[in-house]
Amino acid sequence: MSNFHRRKAAQLLRSRQGREAMEELIGAKIQIVDGPKEHKDRPIVAVLVPCYHHPEPRMTDAYINMAAHSRSVCDIFPVKPVSSGVVHWSRNWLIAELIKSQQPWTHALFIDDDIVCPPDALIKMLAHKKDIVAGICTRRTDPPIPNIRVFDEKTGLYSERWSWPKDELIEVGAVGTGLMLISRHALEQVAEAYFQCLYEKEIYGIDEEHVSKLRNASLKFFDDNANAYWFRFLTCLNGDFEMGEDVSFCFMAKRYCDIPIYCDTSIQPGHVGQYVYSIADFLPHQEAAIRRAKAAQFAQKRAQEPKSDVAQGVISVMIPALEHPEKSIAQLKATASKPELLEILVNSEPLGYARMHEYYNEMAARSTGDWLMLWNDDAIMQEKGWDEKIRNSGSGLTIVNMTGQLNLFPVIHRSVYELLGHISLQTHSDTWLQVVGRECLIEKYVPIAIKHERTEIRKEYEKTSPQFFQETNVQLMMEDVKKVMAELEKEAVPVG
Repeated sequence: MSNFHRRKAAQLLRSRQGREAMEELIGAKIQIVDGPKEHKDRPIVAVLVPCYHHPEPRMTDAYINMAAHSRSVCDIFPVKPVSSGVVHWSRNWLIAELIKSQQPWTHALFIDDDIVCPPDALIKMLAHKKDIVAGICTRRTDPPIPNIRVFDEKTGLYSERWSWPKDELIEVGAVGTGLMLISRHALEQVAEAYFQCLYEKEIYGIDEEHVSKLRNASLKFFDDNANAYWFRFLTCLNGDFEMGEDVSFCFMAKRYCDIPIYCDTSIQPGHVGQYVYSIADFLPHQEAAIRRAKAAQFAQKRAQEPKSDVAQGVISVMIPALEHPEKSIAQLKATASKPELLEILVNSEPLGYARMHEYYNEMAARSTGDWLMLWNDDAIMQEKGWDEKIRNSGSGLTIVNMTGQLNLFPVIHRSVYELLGHISLQTHSDTWLQVVGRECLIEKYVPIAIKHERTEIRKEYEKTSPQFFQETNVQLMMEDVKKVMAELEKEAVPVG
């Protein structure tokens, strides 16, 4: 038996101080049970509520309902809430207060002060008989981000998990502690891992002499304060960033205690903000979130590939000449490093401003270059060597942005055109390619100085119905996004 276990054997006495403190804080009588009842195999759940100021009224109402709903299967009592702006201090102090209260308990249930839990949440979590199980919450953002994580054994990093089976118990890499049930056994094991300095030994390689000193100091601190620092902000394995206290706890439990982390996807608490955020608010964004996650992984993979030498590819410059392109063409050639590798294409017949995409599609069909550059007859290139910058920007599925926030003159690799089968299917071809590039994370910013000598609005523009320019065929645009994503998925790492 470990030192930690021996200390706990003498701390199983009963008290009502915690419940009375909660009643005083929320201003309501909690009529659940008078105190923990000792029944064989009957769980005794201590409720721990870390507070910033005070629990949200909707949180306390939901907690009282859940507690009443759960009395048939367990005894439940609150520990005196702790208020602190540092959340992991609050969590550790709450566990320490529970230990010092000397009440019997089998589980600790963390409920954040802004979480609205379903009435049957605790019953469901206890029924799984797992050491660590949580509900699936979201951040208070738009869109709300789910709080479950995937752990990559190769990199030692956690990432968001965007999909999951409906109404099932699933194992996850980590999960937030907004609503989490933890067995006493799990807390004992994580405390033991802390006393043994298992994280410090792996990350920093400290020797046994220093481990012994740290262990003795930690044990003495625990004897005095009943605090084993279960929740900490730990650096991830590759040292790139600091994990949150909830992910750090899951990391310690899984890596050093071999305790799996579970989430019941049927338990979907609300998170009080401007309104009560929940998984239901995330679901409309789920498909886009999965798509962006896959694109991000592919972009990361491409960024790690060795850089190639400057390509010798031809750049096909496509100019829908509504007026006189001669000045613009001359400046393109004068500023190019290799003007002999420029293919200048001008529209073969006038179609009007409202059919601009047809200009580009027709010229793209005639082009032979490795890069296709959408240009205007009133644009003046001002940067020498611009063509070399484009050739050196990458290869494969790439859309170059030369102008910043708005990609006014996109340059696309031929592979993008061949995959889509067109440049654009609406007048605003630059916007079309900007959306595709940013949704799929294949847009690369290569700043190049360009002067755009915009003329007065053309007669064709004036004749065009304003409604035409307000309508963007989002469905067709997203079909192009899906085409690119399908191609990226062939090389991307699967996303959960």
